Amino acid sequence: MCRNLCYLKVRPLRYAELRKLIPKLSDKMLSQRLRELTDSGLVSHTKSDGNKAEVYALAARAESLSRILGELYSWGDSNAAKFGVKVGRPLKVIEGPPVEPEPVSPQRATSMEP
Repeated sequence: MCRNLCYLKVRPLRYAELRKLIPKLSDKMLSQRLRELTDSGLVSHTKSDGNKAEVYALAARAESLSRILGELYSWGDSNAAKFGVKVGRPLKVIEGPPVEPEPVSPQRATSMEP
């Protein structure tokens, strides 16, 4: 959950953007985490400008966590090597303009059968 909050600390994000930032987390788990964060009042979500896409943002209740989240991220970044973990720079990725969701090609849509 902390990872989702860290990303949303930088700026509001659409589900597809969060999906790209946390590729190893399943859709089911990401949806569940976002629902839990929303239910707890830490994250808000709204429909974006007539799109079906929902935009997730830190709720006012979570703004007080901003400094703590930043410190946790910094600690993890500086101590990752001690635990044998390689850390990328995901927060740097989202500081730019929003990530556009990739369109689903008809071939891909049909190949994704259950």
